[in-house]
Amino acid sequence: MRRYYSSNLSIIFLIIAVITGFVGSLFMLFISPFLVSRFIALGLFVDDIISALFMMRTELRRAAMIIFLGAVVSTVLYSILDLYSNPYLLVLLAFPALGFIISTKQGVLKGAIVLSAITVLFSIAEFLAFLGSIFGLSIINYTVFPLTWSGLFILDSLYPLLEKNYIYYPKIGIKKKRGSKKGRMKSSILNTITFVINPSDVQVIVKINDKPHLVKGSIKINSDSPVKWYVENVKLPNGVLLIPEVREGVANPSDVVRINMIPIDLKNWDPNYWVNKNLYNYKVLDVVGTGGNSYILKAELNGKYYAIKIPKISDQTFTLYSPVSSFLDFAAEASNLINLSKDDRLVKLFAINVDSNIVEKIEKGDVEAYLNSPPMIVMEYLEGGTLMDLMKNPNLFNSRYWKYIVYVIIKETILALDYIHSQGYVHLDVKPQNIFLSKKLSGGGEQVYNLLKSSKGVVKLGDLGSAVRVGGKIKQITVEYAPPEQLEFSIKGIGADPRMDVFSLGMTMYVALTGYNNRPDIKVLSDAVDLYNQGKIREALIYVENAKRLLSLDWMKVNVEPDVRAILKRLLSPDPLNRPSLNEFASVLIRYII
Repeated sequence: MRRYYSSNLSIIFLIIAVITGFVGSLFMLFISPFLVSRFIALGLFVDDIISALFMMRTELRRAAMIIFLGAVVSTVLYSILDLYSNPYLLVLLAFPALGFIISTKQGVLKGAIVLSAITVLFSIAEFLAFLGSIFGLSIINYTVFPLTWSGLFILDSLYPLLEKNYIYYPKIGIKKKRGSKKGRMKSSILNTITFVINPSDVQVIVKINDKPHLVKGSIKINSDSPVKWYVENVKLPNGVLLIPEVREGVANPSDVVRINMIPIDLKNWDPNYWVNKNLYNYKVLDVVGTGGNSYILKAELNGKYYAIKIPKISDQTFTLYSPVSSFLDFAAEASNLINLSKDDRLVKLFAINVDSNIVEKIEKGDVEAYLNSPPMIVMEYLEGGTLMDLMKNPNLFNSRYWKYIVYVIIKETILALDYIHSQGYVHLDVKPQNIFLSKKLSGGGEQVYNLLKSSKGVVKLGDLGSAVRVGGKIKQITVEYAPPEQLEFSIKGIGADPRMDVFSLGMTMYVALTGYNNRPDIKVLSDAVDLYNQGKIREALIYVENAKRLLSLDWMKVNVEPDVRAILKRLLSPDPLNRPSLNEFASVLIRYII
């Protein structure tokens, strides 16, 4: 909680207001003859207790606000009482009025000083008159006291609320008044910053202005100015890593900074752990996506944005090999794939950071290695989102142009895949989430269609992290879009085939057109992957054959032209030899892109 740092003079004013208010409210509580006036005095008494508690917690601005409100409310209530009992006493409202006039002309400080002197003089006279009333002279009404002092209470509380006359000189540890040559030492009650660690039995290194402090439980730091703090991770003897819920910040004098250390592990990983961290000089800003095998982060370097792909550790997803170790195979092709990505229809790759020693540590369960140095791919960051994002836009999806928008996007993706295949690679993960748009598409269906049709380089195929050489080892499968033979070939040791991409692109087009995925073999193919990961090879291959049988049924429900439907059915054939070439596929779509 941020507390108000005020000058010594403000503290003096508040102490005076609290003490005199406390004594005065007790005095009024006992001498007031009416029940209503006693309730007012009781309210003032409670007001002073609350403000005193805030002062003890060094929350001076709140204490001043409570005193100010109490003084204003009591003045109004006592004035109403006098209006009915003795309206002549309302002349005493001149005291707060005088204070405000002096404050406006000369400042709150001078107003408080002048009004204090006048108030004391009048109070002496009033008290002597009150003593006379006790002895039967009845020459004064008891309400003269709160009306006389209300102005001073208001000014005493206004001073710390409005104080702007002091500045800090952190290097020399004093506070100096503007325009004055003499400095004042700050109050010791206000220059302590407290850091509290939870759990309290853990030793944590907290850097305060870059100076490390080993903290267990809590620590108090004396500082006359704000400090920067940073908390390091803690690795416990049992291997559990504790990270701070908030890693860094700025603390002001009198602040209490509570640092919660939370345990993390690889099985329940949250990619937000990377947010605000530097990974290989890239500052992570946000998590923009989570796929079956990886996380996608938004990062910044030298004022430019990048997308970072980091493989998942959990083995709960449909993966044939460890996503982390598969990055080692990918790293071997790094330079070739970076050059491959220079094509306008592919998302550009900038860097592939993989250290085999770090990968080995991560696979052994080293949480800190995964947090600080994960294997990652740095890619071009595209503001326009993906084909999946377009599908979720009802203005586009329900437009009569949506079908033609899909045709244009798939045609551009065909060109990207054709280029990848010509260079001897298979993508192996074509899906709506991996078809990107280089800029945001605004407007209705017709506008978006015309923009896509006339612009080059808007549609880009991304995630080359899954790509392998033709005939290379198949590392993963996304069962919603992959053909059954992709798992079968992996089990049998047969390499990747470009016709797998043809099937995936056809499946992507079908889902984009319909908005859903009703292929009948998803559950069976998913079970086959699980069986394979459990080492049940024979059972997995039986499930693959069942998936092929289901896929050969007449299951497509899509409203397109007859020749588009015919080629789409061939694209989704369980037999790769029946699938058309990419060029034949493109020639059909071009007929309807006008």
